[in-house]
Amino acid sequence: MKYAIIDLGTNTCNLLIAETKATGYSILHQSKELVKLGDNQISNNALSDAAMQRAVNVLRLQREISESNRAEKIIVIATSAVRDAVNKSIFRKLIKRETGLELKIISGEKEADLIFKGVLLALNTLDTPAMILDIGGGSNEIIISKSKTMLWKESRPAGMARVINKFALSDPICDKEIRQLSQFFKAAHAKSIDFSKKEKVTTLIGCSGAFDTIADIIDQANPG
Repeated sequence: MKYAIIDLGTNTCNLLIAETKATGYSILHQSKELVKLGDNQISNNALSDAAMQRAVNVLRLQREISESNRAEKIIVIATSAVRDAVNKSIFRKLIKRETGLELKIISGEKEADLIFKGVLLALNTLDTPAMILDIGGGSNEIIISKSKTMLWKESRPAGMARVINKFALSDPICDKEIRQLSQFFKAAHAKSIDFSKKEKVTTLIGCSGAFDTIADIIDQANPG
């Protein structure tokens, strides 16, 4: 059976189309579109009219791609920006009316569960104590694991879209702002940090687009 999974995040909307078989699955298509649900209204826990229209346009496109790949089922999952929005009911009805797609809004805890399952599928070994970090636009998820067992999970509304709206950051960022952000994130994730120290975590696993960007920066700074 062919499935299309759409992950409607705060910054991007990711599409994955896969075919399941008795022996596993094969990926048929992967793409992402910029949607910016977390625009200047995210600090008010609201979706702006412009953001909602961007989402409609992207979901129409991704439905077309899914149907052209003959996906038999399309699943649309929304995360932080939508789940915290005071007008999420209006948004859900708009998406249904304009695209015909049903929007499933998941909790931060469920998001952490799915992240952990994805990491287990991607890594053959996960025996040492590890912190799994997903840096999102609206929220950050932290999972502490050992021997492929989840020991701790946390979802906090401290994603980068919220941070950018909360702090007036310069470009490039200055030392004072780095210290300010460090204090903010330490407070937001204090419990996870304490738990990771207790479990003697020495491994960090990054599983979001932010880490792809970090890897690109490292490669550019250290060519070859």
